[in-house]
Amino acid sequence: IFVLDTRNTTISRNRVFGFPAVAGGTGRIVGIEFEGATGTPAAATIVNNMVSIVTSVATAQSVFGIFDFSFGGNTFTADYNSIYIGGTASGTAPSWALNRGTLAPSTYTARNNLAFNDRTGGTGGHFASGDQSGGTGTFVSNFNFFAGTGAGTAANFMDYSPTSGTGTPVSFATWQTGPPPRDANSIAGTASTFMASNFFVNTATGDLHLKPTATPVLDMGTPLASVTTDFDNDTRSATAPDIGADEFVAAAPGTLQFNMAAYSVNEAAGTATITVT
Repeated sequence: IFVLDTRNTTISRNRVFGFPAVAGGTGRIVGIEFEGATGTPAAATIVNNMVSIVTSVATAQSVFGIFDFSFGGNTFTADYNSIYIGGTASGTAPSWALNRGTLAPSTYTARNNLAFNDRTGGTGGHFASGDQSGGTGTFVSNFNFFAGTGAGTAANFMDYSPTSGTGTPVSFATWQTGPPPRDANSIAGTASTFMASNFFVNTATGDLHLKPTATPVLDMGTPLASVTTDFDNDTRSATAPDIGADEFVAAAPGTLQFNMAAYSVNEAAGTATITVT
């Protein structure tokens, strides 16, 4: 999904997946990109989307889950999105789950996003999130979940730079420092610390609904008056919403069926055997 000079447009409840790629391919693979427009008040709100990019072969293509590549005076808002990046890279191609690109001094806001980059291979960095226009525009980011495989050392799974479009690996602590400071209430760690299979139903088919084992993101978001439902139009918790596009709803309690409709036993006769079918 690629948008340019949109005005107050919301991109919501999309499931973007299925990127087979081509061995030896170059260029970019992008799930959702906001390009904006110079000299205009372009604005896009990206909310409750599931983006899963898992390339089927090793490829030298740069990968972006959700990408803000807009201009000064443009407004980018990403709330409650679930992004998973997987597969194998070759060459120097980097990847990002969530990124603000170079020369994009936009008004940037990212809250309650689940950004999980599990991509491996190559020599490029595989980042949970990036800010390549650091110190410009307005940057607000908090209550997100970040996981990445990093570059150089796995601990450097964030990308912060005012100039580099290929990624400047930094630790999450450095990322939080900014400037400006960000993500004081966010959760982060290397991808190996978490298992994607504990988070998502099926990354290959883009089904990023949460499992009950996705404990790092359950009830860990912050309520937003602007977003009261999730990807499925289920109601968000008003006090402790889940991070990501899906508000996990536990299955209703089940019932038990016995093998007989009634049982009886005399007090002196011992016990009755009741079988649950």
